[in-house]
Amino acid sequence: MAEQRLAFDLHCHSNFSDGLPSIPAMEEWCRKNRAGLAITDHNEIRGSVLMAERDNVPNLPAIEVGTTEGLEFLVYFPTVSQLEEYYRRAVEPHLYSRFMVKSRVRCLECLDVARELGAFVSLAHPFAFGRKSIGKKLAAAASKDHANQVLDQVDAIEVFNAGIPGISNRYAADFYQGIEKIATLGSDAHMLSDLGNAGITMLGGSSCRGPKLFEQLRGDDFEPQAELTYSSLLRTVAVIAWKHTSFFVLSRDRYHASNRHAVPANQIG
Repeated sequence: MAEQRLAFDLHCHSNFSDGLPSIPAMEEWCRKNRAGLAITDHNEIRGSVLMAERDNVPNLPAIEVGTTEGLEFLVYFPTVSQLEEYYRRAVEPHLYSRFMVKSRVRCLECLDVARELGAFVSLAHPFAFGRKSIGKKLAAAASKDHANQVLDQVDAIEVFNAGIPGISNRYAADFYQGIEKIATLGSDAHMLSDLGNAGITMLGGSSCRGPKLFEQLRGDDFEPQAELTYSSLLRTVAVIAWKHTSFFVLSRDRYHASNRHAVPANQIG
């Protein structure tokens, strides 16, 4: 009997950063859709750790790291303990109190620690706007060498992101043809309704967890999701603007206290 295929969203956000969905709501979505996901919150791991500890659905410990240069990286691990160590060493010491995405860590520093700890790293939305674009950095003489160093250090390129304009994904897909990297896809969902708009399919059923999922990711042993759907940019931008404004006004600690997202580990939701 052939092993089950598992739909898996590699890029999404919970209410621990600038997403709206709670962990129980995301778990319920996974159950209904027979899917799994990696919660890649901005410079934040509590949502990913909580989902792994509750152990209700297929999931992969992960984080989206923002850097002082503007590039962002999706960093995946097979275990929670590795993710927590990475956060302590490469993320937490560099956080700003009032900025959710940007941090003081430099690209090569966070990539060095990721490599040391055995992570799988994908360059998120490589042709997104402004400072998030590797394309702009490659085109500028002052940053070209650094951009190439970054590309040497990552394992993958996010070639489709459902939360950005189509032209950015077309640039990413064209760019990908000229390099030898693994291609990842993700919804970049900030709302429950956008989960699964993009992703991959892997081997495994509802019992599949981090180490087995990570092995397939690192080994490029997966397929792109057959149907890809763009999220509403207007709704996404509105949610992000609200969440980031709240974060700036409240500061990091008060923002997290106000969300009240802690859920008992034995609560299914």
